[in-house]
Amino acid sequence: MNPKPISPFEARRLIVKKLPPPREITFMSAQRPGPDRNELFPTDTSTEFTLNPKCNLIPSAFPWKHFPILCSDNLIVPPIAVDELMLTSTNLRDGFQGLRKFLSPEQMVEVLKTERMLGSLIKKSEMFIYPRYAEAVEMLLAVAGDSPELTPWVRANKNDLKLLSAYAGVFRELGMLTSCSDFHIFGKFAKQFPNEDTRKHDVLMYYLDLIHTAFEHVDRVRIHLEDVTRADIFGFVVPFLKKVSELSEARYNESDGKKHVVVRLCDTLGLGVPYVDAALPMGIPKLIHAAIVYGGIPSEHLEFHGHDDFALGVEATLAAWKYGCKYANGTFFGIGERIGNVQLELLLFRAITESMLPQEIANFHHITRLHEKFVRWGIIPDTTRLVSKQSTTTNAGIHISGAGKNAHIYSSFDTQDVLGVPFSMRVSSMSGRAGVVCWIGDFFKTVDNHLMAQKIARLDSARTHPIAKKRTMLGSRIRRFEKSVTAISDAINSYYQDSGRLEPLQDNEVAAFVFQHLTKYGYILLKLEDKPGELNNITNLLKKKGVNIMGIKSLTPHPIVEGDKSYVYDLIRVVKDAQPTVMKILKGTKTTVPPKSVWSFVFTGNNGHEFISPYDNFFELEV
Repeated sequence: MNPKPISPFEARRLIVKKLPPPREITFMSAQRPGPDRNELFPTDTSTEFTLNPKCNLIPSAFPWKHFPILCSDNLIVPPIAVDELMLTSTNLRDGFQGLRKFLSPEQMVEVLKTERMLGSLIKKSEMFIYPRYAEAVEMLLAVAGDSPELTPWVRANKNDLKLLSAYAGVFRELGMLTSCSDFHIFGKFAKQFPNEDTRKHDVLMYYLDLIHTAFEHVDRVRIHLEDVTRADIFGFVVPFLKKVSELSEARYNESDGKKHVVVRLCDTLGLGVPYVDAALPMGIPKLIHAAIVYGGIPSEHLEFHGHDDFALGVEATLAAWKYGCKYANGTFFGIGERIGNVQLELLLFRAITESMLPQEIANFHHITRLHEKFVRWGIIPDTTRLVSKQSTTTNAGIHISGAGKNAHIYSSFDTQDVLGVPFSMRVSSMSGRAGVVCWIGDFFKTVDNHLMAQKIARLDSARTHPIAKKRTMLGSRIRRFEKSVTAISDAINSYYQDSGRLEPLQDNEVAAFVFQHLTKYGYILLKLEDKPGELNNITNLLKKKGVNIMGIKSLTPHPIVEGDKSYVYDLIRVVKDAQPTVMKILKGTKTTVPPKSVWSFVFTGNNGHEFISPYDNFFELEV
């Protein structure tokens, strides 16, 4: 007969019993002075902490008129090993609140589907259940599965808890706000609990009562200790967690392990730091240690929620894992209030590089595709670390040239294979000939997939071998190509010098330079009055003269009004050698734009009209 498994609470007690005490260190920096001795982190795990009734805004760390001050207490706490590392998401709750525009219900479903595509990696996904989100909740529940588990979130009041009545039996876990810093306690609860001397005690008992009520609706109550990195840790947080731990263990035992409290430590303002010697409340190693050792919360029931205001969100979250917190919360692309939450895919990357998670844990292509949708929806800019095109983009010609010779030079891994994000560049005054070649390569990847491998091979040859050594037919082609690239690069440099422009060129602007020198066919731009039969008249005239018209492309779906007349623009494609003949035939008909301005006109438009994309299949380059 197998012995009954040990409860998380008993396991925590055994771990704490075996832990070495925090050890004192000599800290030399004058920039982070240690506090008074009576503020040191306790070294006796049997220490009892009582509620401090006074408002403690920790002015030594948060002087308000100056930046926060991070102190060292000259102590290092031992890490607590966690058997597994788990992720949870707040994409549809906290992340939702920081977007340029809110997600539609259909878009929210796309986010949840991406979370599901990552297998069992994301364990929980939280969302709002307020009436205005009823349609979204219904749609999300329709596609939800076991992983991630959908969990609602409510504020700390019984009216919000009543919302769960409409979803009886649907949710197993509920997230509930329990703000824990004295900034919140004395700022939010003054009207509800007017007696300042008992306010912290009253708030603590109020939270406990709400937890009891929440257990009437769900098996797991997740309390969100908002603003914990500015909280009075031993004067409120630890005494509160001790009560929560007692309540949670009692529920766990009476329900045979089904019910318990989950504690989410929320670094609401992104103040948490990963440094081992950092003092509370900002030192994350000590915060996790205090929650487990003194607060009585098992690692399995502990979660960390970080923000990235000061660029340490990922590192703080990794520190929480290393010091005993099993669950880490974040969002795709770091969406969220202010600067945003911890970026889930970046957290994954760091956990993999530190061997905390296996390499094959997730297919990042799913996340990259969702990022492309977010950019297309206009919800976030295309500047996210790791999964955006910006993360692999450069303007520097020397970097473009180096990457063309060997992809390893400016990438630490194959971003195309691992992330689905290729190396990319912008053509500018700094990109040189290498930038032009790279843009042409991207052009072929977009419009000419069946010939891409052959043409990219030629481009690679042009980038990596001295022209003088090319004596074959391919070498002759490459020399012609190199000559054209030089002409394009010179034209771009002249443009920048003459115009005084500072920003990189857009794709349509690059195309205007490239197509002047590398068109496979001849292209003639026709400006015609918007009259029936005008285009037929011109094409019939050309055919009578023996010109083979190989294609016609209309650039203006709607006529353009100039003065009292309406015009349309059409582009015809002919054999390149026939272009002079066509121009001669059309001379005097007032239907053409002079050839040197054709490409600028076609791609950059006229009077605000951007006529056509350079990636239209109508165009071909000669390489």
